[in-house]
Amino acid sequence: MRSTKGWISRALSLLLAGSMCVTGLPGVFAAPADAQGGAAPTGSIGVTLRFDLPQTAENAAGRDIQLKVSKGDLQTTVSLPNGTASSNGLSAGISAVVENVDGEVLTTEERVGYYQAELTGLTAGKYAVELTGRGYKPFHTEVTLDGYSKHLILGTGDGTFPLGNVAGNNEIDHEDLEAMSEKLGGKDLTFDLNGDGKVDVTDLSYIKYNQDNPGSAQVLDTAAIVSATLEDKGLTVTGSAADLFQDEGEVQLAPKSGSGEIVIPITLTNAVDMSQIQILCPDSNGAVQKGKVKIELESGETDTISFDVTPPEGIHAIGRTVGQRVVTIDLGRKVAVKKVTITVTATAGGTNHATVRKVEFLKEIVPDSPKNDQAQILSAVPGEGSVALEWTSVNNVTGYKVEYWLAGDGAQKQSVAANKTSAVISGLENLKTYQFQVTAVNGEWSGTPSAVVSATPEPGSVPGAPSNIGVVSADQALRLSWGKTKDAVFYQVFYRKAGDSAFQRFGGDLSETSAVITGLTNGVTYQVAVKAGNSKGVGPYSATASGTPKKEELILPELPTDDRIDNSMVESVVMTNPNNVNSTLCPNFTTADVLDNDAATYWIAKNWSLDSHFTYTFREPQDMNYAILVPYLGGNYKYALNSYKVTAWDDQGEVLLPETLYFAPRMDSEKNYLVLNFPMVKGVKKLSIALNEREGAGRVSISEMAFYESDGLADDIAALFADGSFTALASDVTSDRISALSQRLEEKADFYLDLARLRDELDLAQGLLDGQAGALGLVKEDFQSRSGGQDKEHGQSASALQPLGVSARAGATVAVYAQLPGDQPVSLVPTQFYGESGIWSGGAIQLVNGRNYITVPKIGSLDAERGGPLYLTYAGDRPQEIEIQVRGDDDTFLVPVLELSGWYDMDEAARKDAIRTYVTGLETYVGALSSADLQLDIRNTTEIS
Repeated sequence: MRSTKGWISRALSLLLAGSMCVTGLPGVFAAPADAQGGAAPTGSIGVTLRFDLPQTAENAAGRDIQLKVSKGDLQTTVSLPNGTASSNGLSAGISAVVENVDGEVLTTEERVGYYQAELTGLTAGKYAVELTGRGYKPFHTEVTLDGYSKHLILGTGDGTFPLGNVAGNNEIDHEDLEAMSEKLGGKDLTFDLNGDGKVDVTDLSYIKYNQDNPGSAQVLDTAAIVSATLEDKGLTVTGSAADLFQDEGEVQLAPKSGSGEIVIPITLTNAVDMSQIQILCPDSNGAVQKGKVKIELESGETDTISFDVTPPEGIHAIGRTVGQRVVTIDLGRKVAVKKVTITVTATAGGTNHATVRKVEFLKEIVPDSPKNDQAQILSAVPGEGSVALEWTSVNNVTGYKVEYWLAGDGAQKQSVAANKTSAVISGLENLKTYQFQVTAVNGEWSGTPSAVVSATPEPGSVPGAPSNIGVVSADQALRLSWGKTKDAVFYQVFYRKAGDSAFQRFGGDLSETSAVITGLTNGVTYQVAVKAGNSKGVGPYSATASGTPKKEELILPELPTDDRIDNSMVESVVMTNPNNVNSTLCPNFTTADVLDNDAATYWIAKNWSLDSHFTYTFREPQDMNYAILVPYLGGNYKYALNSYKVTAWDDQGEVLLPETLYFAPRMDSEKNYLVLNFPMVKGVKKLSIALNEREGAGRVSISEMAFYESDGLADDIAALFADGSFTALASDVTSDRISALSQRLEEKADFYLDLARLRDELDLAQGLLDGQAGALGLVKEDFQSRSGGQDKEHGQSASALQPLGVSARAGATVAVYAQLPGDQPVSLVPTQFYGESGIWSGGAIQLVNGRNYITVPKIGSLDAERGGPLYLTYAGDRPQEIEIQVRGDDDTFLVPVLELSGWYDMDEAARKDAIRTYVTGLETYVGALSSADLQLDIRNTTEIS
């Protein structure tokens, strides 16, 4: 949809000089100047000319199409192809643009789609509008600016401005057919209607199509010409407040308090019919992005519509109009409004002010690129279980198909037929938003569907009394809940001391079916009741319920004490979003409450969508691999946690553990705490933990956090081995020592994320001690120093990747145990089997001496199986010191490798033996593969190194 100003900045725009200057125009409707210092309001006349019949831009430009707007003896004429204008005393701002068939500014396209023009700053009264051009039947009409700007829509194939007037009689009839017939086969440009360089049957068909085809231009009432007052008591206004309604400059609005919401109340002198509100802002910091609009209707009813045009993070929103952003608030119906209050909660750049060029109130909307066969829905007025629709007519059709569906469920469309330009859709559910679309039909033919509009059926009366009132006692508070009430939009909560007659209201209108009444006295019994309301008013009281506030008797569970880091070692606790606090459930919350050893002080998230990161900074670096969370123990909050994210930094601010998602264990109702595991991290100075809730289980919470030093078990297990490759045992290893470590591991199984890997290492140690064949995983020590250019002397290149002989699925955990020389990085490179061009390898993962637990990343986004071969890179001088052992899970596979790294040192017999051994192993390997989807199976791979 486009407002009457929506495309001006894209157009060639000029203001006629001298006597045509807008400043000092006479008053509109004989009204006085605006009370806030601006001139009386003015209006505009816009024209959209749609080229229904294909025509080149050059041909159309050569026909000198002109728009003339007159008021008495005063007039202005605009050449639509180039936007030049001349005036005889009629002052106006002029805008004109040429568009392609998609409604975008014409650049190099051959075919023209639309001419658009607008005259602004026009005073009230009657105007004559004329459109002329060589070869077109002239158009003439009169419009009156008497409360709304006007916009006319015409077409070259709908009888309003038809092409084919070649006989010069200002009609399209048999004379034009005869004249065209005589010119067929020639090159007279007057008769070349479509601009293809020849006069042929196509040009003749244009005349036949338009012959005796009467048409009526569509005339829309668009932006209201308003007299309005800005109530600026709570605002600091920079600029003229009157410019908000005249588009004559930017106005800066800020709360007098200097911060917080920007509330902009606008009172209209007379009620204005409107279906949409648009806020026009410059494309800069201060542009309105988020907030709500409250409208007060002539009937006294009110409605509030939220809006949010905030672009995604990292994206700069570029509006269709260069240099301008437009916030569009669709009211869903056409209503008479007497007051509009705009509340801005966010602006571009996060400024504490809003910068606005104009606020427009639109009755009817000009479509972006109106089609000759497309109906335009003019209004969608909600009623009791129904919506009344009205739309524009389309010529030469037998009727219309009206489709409707619940918003968000387009797969469940229903439809009704209509033989006029209106319909009432009934049988709808109140307070649920429906979407509507109208299509013109004629037998099997269907036109272009209209734009989709939304409307929400409204109840015809106030809702009944809420039921199922529940009351739970809390410290100086009562927690209320009640059942959802039919036709209710909001609820109101009331309370009184038992024995009192009058209720007191607590808080404002609520959209949820729960509330917490705070500020009560413990030990005193209170009665509570709830009312439900909607646009028709507020219904009766519910039945009363009683409750007595009392301090919560919450007991902190007994937490493990071994290796616990004392709370005094936590230097600070910081929330990324301090606003993510449920202030009704924990009104006095401070971040210290999560480390005070008190179960009755706690944090509960306000909303699942808000950032839940808590960052804990320690006085000294710590070695850690888990923390313990005690959630709020009231109600079912302790079951809410689904997953968590952990990030760790050292004392230099370097990331030790990138943010990683882990799934939480199930809450043990006897322990009442959760162990949050993460990989062993040494030297942690800062730890950030974010909590994610389980769907439908309530908000996440923290009653107490406890932090623990690693007990060194992982290091003790590593010490069983002679070096970092874990391929041989240290000299002093005994079976008793391994058993003792196994017992320690099982006793602390809950505290280790890598439990399976540690168990495997202990099994490996026992296997080596027992001399078990096959105890080791894949062991490689025949690496070379390689770079992309080292094989050039042999006519090879790009050989830096050395295959490990392992292929793994994305998500698999691969344990790589490494003994490294330390002179140059040794890195693991995951790849995608049968990968897309340019998306076949992941980033290099640098290995460290000892254990490396690596989760294979997902590379690419195709549906085929993700994963593939693993490679190693090294370009140092001591490759003979590298020894690697690879151990994996069920998603890790050993693949055949033909190792030819010593090819140039082999004689022919050795080369043949190597190849023969490889082929034999390959045949055995292939025979064990499944025949299904082998082309994409990550196991269906081999390596020649």
